[in-house]
This record gives sequence, structure tokens and C-alpha cells, in this order.
Amino acid sequence: MSDKRGNKLKCSSCGAAFYDLNKPSPSCPKCGTFHVPAKAVRKRTTAKGKLPHKTEKNNNKPNSELWVCVLEGGSSEAIVVSGPPELNTSALREPGWYFFKPLKSSETKPLSPKTALHMMEEPSAGIQSYLQTHAFKGIGPETARKLAVPETENIFQDLSRPATEISDAYGINAATATLFETAWAKTSGTRYLQIMLRQLGLGNAVVKQIRETLGSDVIEQILSNPYELVKKIKYFTFEDAENIFTGLNLDLSSDQRIISAMELCLYRIEKNRGHTCAPLERAFKDNDKLIDVDHDIMEGVLRSATEHFKFAEYDDREHIATVPSFERENEIASRIGNLLSVGATPDEHLDFDFDQLNLRASLELSDEQKEALNGAINSRVFLITGGPGTGKTRMVEAIVKALKSESRYVTLCAPTGRAAKRLEEEGGLGSFNPTTIHLLLTYVKSGKVKDVGTLIIDEASMVDVDLMTETLDILNENNHLIMIGDADQLPPVGPGQVFKDLLNSDKVPFARLTGNFRQTEGSEIIKLARDVIAGNDPQLSRVTSEKGVIFIPESDEDKMQGLVLDLYNSKLVRMFKLETSDEVQILAPMRKGAVGTEALNQEIQKTRWVNEEPLFQEGNRKPLYRGDKVIQTSNNYELDVRNGDIGIIRRGGDKGEIFVSYATKDVAYDRESLEALEPAYAITIHKSQGSQYPAVIIPIARSHQFMLGRNLLYTAITRAKAHVVIVGDEAAFKAGVNAAYKDFRYTMLRHFL
Repeated sequence: MSDKRGNKLKCSSCGAAFYDLNKPSPSCPKCGTFHVPAKAVRKRTTAKGKLPHKTEKNNNKPNSELWVCVLEGGSSEAIVVSGPPELNTSALREPGWYFFKPLKSSETKPLSPKTALHMMEEPSAGIQSYLQTHAFKGIGPETARKLAVPETENIFQDLSRPATEISDAYGINAATATLFETAWAKTSGTRYLQIMLRQLGLGNAVVKQIRETLGSDVIEQILSNPYELVKKIKYFTFEDAENIFTGLNLDLSSDQRIISAMELCLYRIEKNRGHTCAPLERAFKDNDKLIDVDHDIMEGVLRSATEHFKFAEYDDREHIATVPSFERENEIASRIGNLLSVGATPDEHLDFDFDQLNLRASLELSDEQKEALNGAINSRVFLITGGPGTGKTRMVEAIVKALKSESRYVTLCAPTGRAAKRLEEEGGLGSFNPTTIHLLLTYVKSGKVKDVGTLIIDEASMVDVDLMTETLDILNENNHLIMIGDADQLPPVGPGQVFKDLLNSDKVPFARLTGNFRQTEGSEIIKLARDVIAGNDPQLSRVTSEKGVIFIPESDEDKMQGLVLDLYNSKLVRMFKLETSDEVQILAPMRKGAVGTEALNQEIQKTRWVNEEPLFQEGNRKPLYRGDKVIQTSNNYELDVRNGDIGIIRRGGDKGEIFVSYATKDVAYDRESLEALEPAYAITIHKSQGSQYPAVIIPIARSHQFMLGRNLLYTAITRAKAHVVIVGDEAAFKAGVNAAYKDFRYTMLRHFL
């Protein structure tokens, strides 16, 4: 462990691994969560040691109580509004309102004004905003305005009077005063925190999230650096931080402001675009949108802030990264390098005897696959990449058999549950218990798995830098790593592009598969996919149905929806001689819009279940009917279903449960588990990764254009085994093919290697 990096931690919110850089309270570089080592996050496991299907709610909610004092001008003694009456307020000198995080005990030493959020004026604006929340039913804006006018130096005492006195003092009717008295009393636990935050100009959503995540700890955060809240609180903006910074006249240097702005810029591009660093000029341009500072001054501050930023020059440009991001990719490169330096296995076989594998006839390997297998079993780290239908899944089965013939232990995993399941179903590897990487990590850490032997990761293009860092944690110099995937598919949802960077480094041995084992000879599917990823004009208007691809032009989204529904509900089943429409999968770029997944699923349900009552419908949740095609949207290890699994609802039970039939089993869902089920006639292209379907329909609308990129279109097309039907706007499709920049990511891993 590096002294400079400090201790290695795991974020309690997103699970990312990172180093604390010897800071007492570091923030997660991925999600920004404030990490307090002394507070342990409880984790629940089942009796079998499996993860629960949803995170257990932490009953130890953050404390929202505050101590509040007010000091009138000319007075030497402050009034304790909230908190133990024996509080020593003698150190408070400046007039105004003081909000403190409660101490563990009401000590006799004076409260320090340095630990308080100090406001010069009474928080009447915060009170007025607070009284218009849902907790105060019957209190309108005008009544709230009346109640927020102080009568004495202690406005909170004014509002704590009986309803009769409230009615007389503020001129409101008795019924409204009674409602107010009841609501005011019920909200005493969070009242002062909410009013303080609203006095700072924060709205409902921000206040709610601060209450649920930070509570009274928000005072320490504001006093130390309010800009950090931008990363931790979803709706908290940089402008909110600026207003608090200036409004409270906080004792923060201009350097801290510059550093915070740049950290936010780098955090945003990592979270939203997957970049782990940025060219310096690009970072400056982003920073200009937040603060107006001369670039020379900015650069001087950033270069001096060595605890926050690292600089690296490659591709003839200088790049900037946060220290955690820099260290994370450097760590991956170092560990991959360590594995490679160990060399080949002691029992090296340069030319494997393929006759001893006894492969089934359908698994006969091509020459390039044999070469890839030889490389895989004789290397500490090996990569196998290939496009659609090049035999990547059959390679997994062949490699496993080869390794077993050498008496080597094998562990199979994939980034998603659906991809792991496909290894069982299509690879015939059920006896090796393929699992998700996350579950494997849990098994290793709990001691259930002692050694992974040779670790094979399928669908490796989906692995981000955080997951790769954790995966390398469970490997040692005796282990081997084989990663298999298609580098042209969508990049990981999280930051980085590990598989692609490893391939492009020229430091890690790899094999590229080019054969075709899926589509029929002459199929346009592979040609179209290759044209898309190469940026060539696919000329959709010229494709023909006889060769696996159909294009139906339509730019009007309502008409497009009608075409998609007609194709799905009836035409394609007859045209392609399928058993049911369930063999057709609609893959949409987005959830919203006339041809988004939500609208398409709703319309298909309307057509199918005209006179049927749903088996399940609560609140704003989408209804679920008997016979619905549904998708599991999160891993549920208790039910043994994975994110991306698609099944059919078969029936309802006497206790309100719903039974869903998957490829190998039926699963009973209770009401709570049903939260993770959605209709799946149409799913997003992102959700389809790791899956294959006999036929796919891909709607392409101009309203989706900002989402369309080469990797997205390529991934959608390559999900089809036999038939691709594209319905939509050819200009939007071409724009997506030309938008290579959407798939580009700034990363450092390739250069570290």
C-alpha cells in the first residue's frame, strides 16, 4: 500500500473502491459521497451468504436536529432557541442566528462560533418557505407570509404558542391556526434544519435529500466547503454553492473555489460521459462556465494543488485528472503489468493437442479460434475480441475444456446477470456456475471462494475502471485472467473503457476473431454492423429483406409507432415464420417519446389485454398482466434472477404473488420484488447488451438523435441472430453513424501500460 495513497476504502453508496489519500473524511471519486470511516455501513446477507435483492434500508438515519441560538444586537447573552438550556453561549459575540450540529453531550465549555452556521438576519424567508410544504396542509402563501413576520427576537417562540394566540396575533381563522399548531408540533425534529436550508435558498428536492443523507452533518460540510455538496446532493448546483459562499461570507480562499470548480468539472464528465481525465484546454473551457478566473491564475492554482490533481502528457496534449482517477487507472496498469511479468505457466503447452478436447461437432474450432485458445491457456493475461457471430461464446466453452484437461481451476463471470446466464444457456457451462463479477467479489471476500484460478470474464467491454480495480484485488501472481468481448459495443455505463484500452495498448496479448458462426452466408447484418462501426454510409434505402436487414423509412414519430406496433404484433411472425411475437425484440434508443420503450410497451399492452384486469398495479407503476413479457431490472440473488433476464408472467397466486416463467425455471415474486419487473416488449439498447434475439426491430427517430452513436447502433444491430428491421429516419441514423465523438472517452490506462 502506498503511503501517498493512504488506505483503500469502498464507497458505501456506489461500491467504488478508492484511496483516502490520508484524508480524515475523503469523498468518493465516483459518486461524491462523503466517507466517514468511523461509521460502518451495515450489509445484509441471506443464510446462504448471498446478497439481498435490494439494499436494506438503514434505520440509523442521519440526525436532523440542530441547536439554535439567537443573539440580539446590544445583548451579551444569547437565547437558546433549540437545545439544552444550559448551553454555554458566552463565546457568541456577533448578533444574529447561530445553527449548530448537536454535541454528544451538553458540555459546559462555550459553543464556538467557528462551528456554527451564522446568519445575520432572522430566518423569516426560510420559515415562509417551510410553511408552504406538504407538512402544513391548509397553510397558503398569504398565511405563510403572515406567520413568518417576527413579533419578538425569538420568532420560533412566537410560532410555538397555542392556536388561540396564533389566531389573534396573526389574524388568521381558528381552524387554520389549529392545523398550524398541530403540524408545527409534529415537525419539531427536522424543523430547524429545514428552515436553515430554505433560508439559504434551497428548494424542496435538495432539502429532502440533505435530510436523508447528511442531516445535521451538512453544517460541517457547508463550513468546510459548500462546493462539495454539488457532487453529493443531486439537485444542488454550483450556483447554490456560490450563493451560500457569498451569503454567509465563508472563510474559504479563492484557491479552494478554483479547486472545487475543477473537481466538479472532472466529476461531471466522468459521471456523464465516462471520461477519466480531460485535455487541459477542454477542462479550462468547462471551468469557465462555473467561475470567471484568468487561465494563468487558474493553472497556477491547479498545478500547486498536488493533493487534488495530476497532470499527464500524451497524444501531444496535456491532460488533467483528479488524484483518485489517476491512481485508479495507474493501479490497473500496474497490476496487469505485474501479472504479465510473471510469465507463462510452469506447464506451458505452446501447441495444445486439440484432439483431447472431445468437442461436440457444433463446437469445432476454426484455425483462428485454435490460435486464440493456444494464446489464452499459455498467457497470464489474454484478451479475445470479435464482432457479432465470430464465436466468442463457443471460445469460452473450448477454453474451459482445455483448462480442465490441464487440471486448472476455472472461474466464470460476466458484468451482468443476463450475460452470466447466457453462458449457462448457450455455452453449456452451467456446472461451472457462471456468476456476476459483483457476486464473485462477495464470495471471495466472505471466504466462500478461496481462489479463482483462471478467471474468465465474458462481455468484458462492459467492465468499468471501478469494477476492474475490485476484480484485480482478488487476483494474485498465481492467477490467470482471460477477458472476452466486443470492443466495438457500447462502452461501460461507468467510467473508463478498460477492455478497449487494454486492446489498444499493444502490451497485452490478444486474438481477434473474424469468422461468422451466427448469420447465414451473405447476411447483411454483419456488413451493416461493420459499416456502422467504421463510419461508412450504410445506405439503408438499398438493403433488401432477403439478406437479413429491412429498412422502412418514416420520419413522423406517430406513424413510426404504428409501423413498429404492426410489425411486432403480427407481420414479422408471419414474414419470418416465427412461433410467437415473443421471439421479436424491440430495441429503442430511449425510454421516452412515441417510439420510446414506455410508450411502445403501453400500446402493446393495450392491444393484447383489452378486457383483462392487471395482476398487479400500484400507484404510478406500470400494470402487469398474465401473459406479459417482462424484464428483471436489477439482480435478485434470493430469487436467482438477474438484471436483464426476460420472462413471461404465467399466473397470479392466492397471496398476491406473481409467477414468472424464465428459460429454466418459474419464479414467484412477492409485492416488494415486483418493483424490479417492467414490461419488455420494448427495451432500451443498453439493456440488451449480452443478449441475442432471433429478430429485432430498431426504431430510429430524430428526437433520439442526441443519444445515437456508432456503438449504440452497432450494439442494437448485432443483437439479432437472423433478422434486423430498422424503422425510422435515415438522416437520423446517418447522423448517429457520423457521431463518433459520442463514443470517444478520454482515459489514461492505455498510456500507463
